Amino acid sequence: MLQPGDRANFDTLRRACHANDLALLECVDRGGEYVAVLVAVGYDPTTQEYCMTPLAQMFKGDPFEVVTPVDAAAAKEPRTDARGD
Repeated sequence: MLQPGDRANFDTLRRACHANDLALLECVDRGGEYVAVLVAVGYDPTTQEYCMTPLAQMFKGDPFEVVTPVDAAAAKEPRTDARGD
């Protein structure tokens, strides 16, 4: 189930894309592994610094081997979340 912040992050992603303020940034995750992250780029004129807001992490390898849309998964397995719907 999508979380409440997912829509806000998606809307931020859309605005950043529309404004050409989207970038792919190499980051390091907490495990020390290098990961590619989509970020919204902002600029603060008072500090004259850029701000990178992480929005999504790119898949490594074939994403079709990692995730399945809920509708397709529901046809194969019953849901196991607390709501059960």
